[in-house]
Amino acid sequence: MIFLKNPIRFFLLVFMLTPILSFGQFFQRFEIGYNYISTTGTYNGVSQVLDGGGNFAGDTTLKRSVSGVGFGVDIGSTIPLKKIGHIKMLGLTIHLVVNEFVWGNLNENYSLAGTYTNSSSNMNGLTEQIALPIGLDYKIGPDAILSKRLHIGASFGIGVMPSVNETVMVDPANLNGGGGLAFGINPYAKAELAFFGGICFKLRGEFAFGNIPFIDQQKNLAGLTDGPFKVTGTSNLMLSFIIMPFSMTWGERSWASTYDTYNSYEK
Repeated sequence: MIFLKNPIRFFLLVFMLTPILSFGQFFQRFEIGYNYISTTGTYNGVSQVLDGGGNFAGDTTLKRSVSGVGFGVDIGSTIPLKKIGHIKMLGLTIHLVVNEFVWGNLNENYSLAGTYTNSSSNMNGLTEQIALPIGLDYKIGPDAILSKRLHIGASFGIGVMPSVNETVMVDPANLNGGGGLAFGINPYAKAELAFFGGICFKLRGEFAFGNIPFIDQQKNLAGLTDGPFKVTGTSNLMLSFIIMPFSMTWGERSWASTYDTYNSYEK
C-alpha cells in the first residue's frame, strides 16, 4: 500500500480533504495517527515431520500458534453524547483504519522431539485490513472539552470493529496461494493518554479479539507445504501515535487569559 510505505502522503491527503468532509464538533475532534500492529492466530493443517537428522519422516496434522506484525494508519473523530462534570464526557468514536501485517514462517516443520523449526524456504503471508472501529469512549481532559488549559488527559473505551481482510502469500515471490477475502466483527477495548502542548497528541493501545479466518488454503503449495492449512486470527493489538491537528484552534488558552467558564460545550 502506497500510504503505508509513505505515511507523509497519507497525512497530506487527510489535511486536504478534512475541511471538505468535517464540520463542527466532529471537525475540532478530528485525529490522525500511525499504528504498530501485533496480531496472533492459530495455524491448523498439514506440516512436515523431520527426524533427528533433519530428514523427512512423514506428514502430520497439527495446531499451533502463529503471529504477525505490521503497520497502519488511522483517521477518525468523536461525537459528544453527554457531559459529565467540568472536564469529562461520553462520546461516540468512529474511525477508519487501514493496516498491513505479515504472518511469518507459516510452513514450519515439526520434529519427532516435539519442537518446531523453520523451513529451508520460509513462507510468509501478507494481510491488508480495512476496519471501522465504532465505540463508546469515556474521556477526561483536554480533548474531552476542547480545552488548551488542561495538559494531560485520558480515554477509555469499548466497541466493535468490523473489518475486511485480504491475505496473500508474498514469500517466496510470485507464490500462488492465500485466503482471499475474510470479514470480521470483533469487540475491542482501548485506553489512551492525551497531552496538550501547543497541539494535542495521544498514545493509544487498542486490543481486539475474536476469530477471523484469514487463510483457508485448500491444497498443498509445491515445495513449501505438504497439504491444506488454515490460519485463523485470534487477537489484534494496535499501538498508535495520534495527533489532533485542529486542536490548535480550540478556544480556551490559559487560566490567566480566560474567565473560568470552560467552553461553550460545557455550558
